[in-house]
Amino acid sequence: MWLLLTGCAELFKGEEAITPGLYVSFDAVIQRNGWGEGMGRCEVQLAFLQENQSDGMWEGPGQLWDPLALPETDQSCAATLRDPDEMEAALAAQDPPEDNWELESRLEVGGHVLLEGKNRDIELLPTYDNDGLFVNYSMADCGLETFPFSESFDLVVDEGSDKVPPFRIDDALGIGPRMELVGLGSATERASNVLYQDEDYTLAWEFQGDIGKIDMELDHMTWLTVRNSEVDGIQEFEALVCMLDPADGSMTTQFDVPADDLALLTPNPQLGGPYVVGMQLDSRTSGPEIEMPWGQRIRIQSTVSIDGRGEMLEGRE
Repeated sequence: MWLLLTGCAELFKGEEAITPGLYVSFDAVIQRNGWGEGMGRCEVQLAFLQENQSDGMWEGPGQLWDPLALPETDQSCAATLRDPDEMEAALAAQDPPEDNWELESRLEVGGHVLLEGKNRDIELLPTYDNDGLFVNYSMADCGLETFPFSESFDLVVDEGSDKVPPFRIDDALGIGPRMELVGLGSATERASNVLYQDEDYTLAWEFQGDIGKIDMELDHMTWLTVRNSEVDGIQEFEALVCMLDPADGSMTTQFDVPADDLALLTPNPQLGGPYVVGMQLDSRTSGPEIEMPWGQRIRIQSTVSIDGRGEMLEGRE
């Protein structure tokens, strides 16, 4: 028996063998560090989840402080200023939280899951933890040259299990485009990137390609996070989160971080001082929202990120 879903949400419901409340969680992410010169993370993974089960993303033993503040308007920044001494005391009293980058599921639906595209197919294979327990389905050879930038896929389960029959979802996934930095402040060499609190800081990038085309609408957002950390101590004790896209929904490719916002952070007294600035540019494509016969599909997204480090001074000498 096959169960078919189309991008227009035309549903042909299967039999009662389907697990009630079944969800699908898909995550494709590529994160390059060193301003794009290195690879920090590359994963394409999918999990099937039963009702009230979490996919485990971003879950650690518990956050020790509130999340970073978000701006209330488009193309603006919001600051989070924490007390390093209070943070150090909290870390001393409790193990620091650990980010979980892996989708978690205990529900296998066959030997593999297929992403069926117009130009190529990607096979997501089952992965297991050190105890031999099933974790999720993931791409085996994820890398800069194999990541599915700007591609679109149907989702196909051709074997199924006793709880989930074979099915396919047409126009299920649209992946965001490749992103490259083309301007980084006034630095001539990215390794020596310096921010000055009395100057706006210009970041420029380009998208190579478009969002993968599917019949349903996808959401896209781009944001920048500037984190101030101690070189040998407390991480992210100050931060700016800047939402970069204009209100009209267009995909901007340049942003000037206002000097007034940079001035809220603690500068280094001189180059090579006690603080380091980490910057991360994120481009995220989310959706579509598809109603499944056995529940609503959740957390479908792809994220393309570039990050790097620098220093911040009060001003030029």
